Amino acid sequence: MRASGRRVPDARNPQACACILASEAGDQLQNQGLIGKPYFSSATPNSEDASSRDPERWAGQLPDGSWAAALFNRTDSTATREIDFADVLGIEGTPKIRDVWEKADLDPATSLSTEVPTHGCQLVRITPNGSVRRCHAAFAAWGGGAGFANDLAGHAGMGYAAIEAKGASVTFAVDAASAGTYPIALRYAAEGTSTLTLGAEKPDRTPVSAPQQVDFPASDGKWETLEESIDLDKGTNLITLLRSESDAGAVMLNHIEIA
Repeated sequence: MRASGRRVPDARNPQACACILASEAGDQLQNQGLIGKPYFSSATPNSEDASSRDPERWAGQLPDGSWAAALFNRTDSTATREIDFADVLGIEGTPKIRDVWEKADLDPATSLSTEVPTHGCQLVRITPNGSVRRCHAAFAAWGGGAGFANDLAGHAGMGYAAIEAKGASVTFAVDAASAGTYPIALRYAAEGTSTLTLGAEKPDRTPVSAPQQVDFPASDGKWETLEESIDLDKGTNLITLLRSESDAGAVMLNHIEIA
């Protein structure tokens, strides 16, 4: 699939992503809750292995479940850049794709391959099909020492979040059409029986769903799904899984799904 690319001030600059977000289209995505991250190939810090992050592939998930992906060309000539939506974003099926620069829909596809002009960027919005919202922990907000991992086989997307230390947390921004109690499915792995605290609040920190301790049975090196429920308010909610002082063990979190 071919799509148009737009020239940015200098995609060789590590702050090039900021240039995209400063544009009108990028500003709109940022106002909708976009937090972009580069593609991670391993948990090794970038300071130790520069190849552990791909500075030419960035993506982020929006509260409505859609994605924004930016493909950069940091070279001095036109180059082809690609992203596989299942491999990187964990999207099942064939999503809808929109060229953000051109404000035009592209043909639905499972991947994107595009020619990007020198020091340019291609920015697209990707909308998965289906009524179930899947939110990936690898692209969520991490806190308290939570971090990226991808060494346990069978995960969806580029990886998952490791929640191991006390105070570690993963937070998802999720839109709800109306206030109510929603089923939430947690795809996880745990070496031993573990617990995390699950709760939700509004962006202004107003509580929505009271914190509840969730038990994660040992998964014996496999990925399992735990079914729970959570209260959400109309609009944007921040769903957090936290290893509090009263929690124990360690949980590898791949994604959550909300019907």
